[in-house]
Amino acid sequence: MALASGLMLGTLAGGVFSSGWLVVAFALFALSGLVWLLLDIPTQYRVKRLMSDVPMDAKELPEAVLRLLRFRLGLSAGAIGLLFVVLTLMVHKPDLPSVQRWLQR
Repeated sequence: MALASGLMLGTLAGGVFSSGWLVVAFALFALSGLVWLLLDIPTQYRVKRLMSDVPMDAKELPEAVLRLLRFRLGLSAGAIGLLFVVLTLMVHKPDLPSVQRWLQR
């Protein structure tokens, strides 16, 4: 939904590729989605599989589970950081060169 509304608003503002900040925001948004799709979802399944092998009365989690959970924490923080940059770009709309000017150089 956010992507569709962003594309519509970008089109109304003169074209999606006419504003450099908008292109950067879309690229970061897409990168965040790729991180989620390619790294976060598979590690969720690995954590689930490893946790199914842990006895219910275990006092500590295995190191492999803890390592994956730490990895997922860093991954999530990075992906949320990207979205924070996207939000900042949307609010401040810095004057970045458009894609057309990037390609002319």
